[in-house]
This record gives sequence, C-alpha cells and structure tokens, in this order.
Amino acid sequence: MFSMQTENPDNSSAGQEGSRPASNNYSGRTGLLPKEFQIYVGNLNWKVSNEDLKNFFGEFGDVKFAKVVMDRENPFRSRGFGFVGFANAEQAQNAVEKCDQEEFMGRKIMVNMAKPRVQRDDQEE
Repeated sequence: MFSMQTENPDNSSAGQEGSRPASNNYSGRTGLLPKEFQIYVGNLNWKVSNEDLKNFFGEFGDVKFAKVVMDRENPFRSRGFGFVGFANAEQAQNAVEKCDQEEFMGRKIMVNMAKPRVQRDDQEE
C-alpha cells in the first residue's frame, strides 16, 4: 500500500493522504483530477488509442487526459473502455450529453460521468 501526496501551492492539505490539488493545478495524473471533471467511455472499438479518444472529445472542451484501459494479461489489448478528464465539470457534462450513444470508430459508445472506483473484497487497498 502506498499513499499519494500531491503538490499544493497553498499547503492547506499538504501531506494528507488522497488530497487533491486545486482544480486549476492538475498535474496530468488521472487520480488527481476530481471525478466530476471525468467521464467514462464504454463500448470502445478495440483499436481506439489514447490519442484517438483525446482528439474525439477535444471539441467539447480542454481535455486534460484520455486513457484507454488495457488488459492486465495482455497490455496490448484494450478492455473496451476508458476515461477522459476535462478542465471543468461543465465541459465533462457537455461531452456526456452530446456523445452518449454516438458512433465513434464504427461503434456506438456509452458516455457517462465517471464514478469513484468501488473497492472489492478481493482487492488490496
């Protein structure tokens, strides 16, 4: 188990485990961006890359990251879903409203606001 510390210019939560930076201080790591700024994208074509995802959602706002989740056993194979983070919640919500059930690279994608990861009993924290 490890704790993630973030840089915080005002040091108000410096050293607190799981603290998040201010919304304008995003450092490029998916776990540091508030969930309300992130969307889940499902039913992706197996050939979709992070760059494809970033380019597609770029018209809806300032994309801070785009990540296609890869299989653990075969890191070259997509699991068919990913996450996109935006500069603010309004851009994320706009992308959900405009893109859910739209076609992207030959597949009708599902787009929802991202939810916090649920800890399963068989996973270590």
